[in-house]
Amino acid sequence: MSKPLRETTEYRYEGIRRSNIPAPTIDLIAFAPSDDLLIGTAKAIIDTGATITCVPASIIDAIGRKNLSATSKKVVGAFRGRRSQLEKESYTVNLKLGNCYFENIEVVVLPDMEYGLIGRDILNDFKITFDGPNDSWKVEARCNG
Repeated sequence: MSKPLRETTEYRYEGIRRSNIPAPTIDLIAFAPSDDLLIGTAKAIIDTGATITCVPASIIDAIGRKNLSATSKKVVGAFRGRRSQLEKESYTVNLKLGNCYFENIEVVVLPDMEYGLIGRDILNDFKITFDGPNDSWKVEARCNG
């Protein structure tokens, strides 16, 4: 295993198809914990309001549900001032974000989305600076190269 690196990487905001408003995004690569050749990829939005990382169903389909440990997660959400608690499909995966690799992360599946959400379960490991006027964001992290 290589020595952890301290690096600062800058990323650009991107427009997501359902909105023309740019958002801080990153490429998300998910791996089956049992076989790192089984992968799924998608764009993900950096979402400081999400407590858990979420992935589109396309990532789980690409890896293959039979290759993952399925669980169920109670998720609390709010929409138009109403709070609700729902059971959501979730899986344990390994994730790669930039040069950072996260093992055995529980992710919730977003069935009707083409992008994921990077939640505070991962974001709390980083120092992140958002620069909205310049449509960019930076992350400083210790990661394995």
